[in-house]
Amino acid sequence: MSGTQVYVCIKFLVLFQYLRQAIQMRSDYTEAYINRGDILMKLNKSKEAEETYLIALNYDQDNADIHYNVRTMINSVKN
Repeated sequence: MSGTQVYVCIKFLVLFQYLRQAIQMRSDYTEAYINRGDILMKLNKSKEAEETYLIALNYDQDNADIHYNVRTMINSVKN
């Protein structure tokens, strides 16, 4: 793993922790779930990303970003 890859992984982990804290403070914080799902997708954790996006949909069923992310995730898993 290159130094740049290590740096990016560390940044993802730090951001992931901040998002977890934000969700603990406000469980209906849809944007935190979306960002968390995005990170999980970048880390190739599609199952966890799907679960995270579905939680976000429970709070905001009309959010086009969430629907787009779920569709993108489904398409990437199929390919």
